[in-house]
Amino acid sequence: MKYFIGEFATLVSLSAHTLRYYEKEQLLIVERDTGGRRYYTEKDVTWILFIKKLKETGMSIKEIKKGQD
Repeated sequence: MKYFIGEFATLVSLSAHTLRYYEKEQLLIVERDTGGRRYYTEKDVTWILFIKKLKETGMSIKEIKKGQD
């Protein structure tokens, strides 16, 4: 299933601004449709929920990014 940013933000309880920030920080690699609109998949849902759990433990974005390397 594909979700556009507004519906994805609601689904994962984050703001569209936060999602764009995560994309800018390369925590998310977001697909785009032929019109250039971002869309997210079930894989992205799983990944964001994992990021949220890491954030709940007190990890910073910088630490999460370092763990991706």
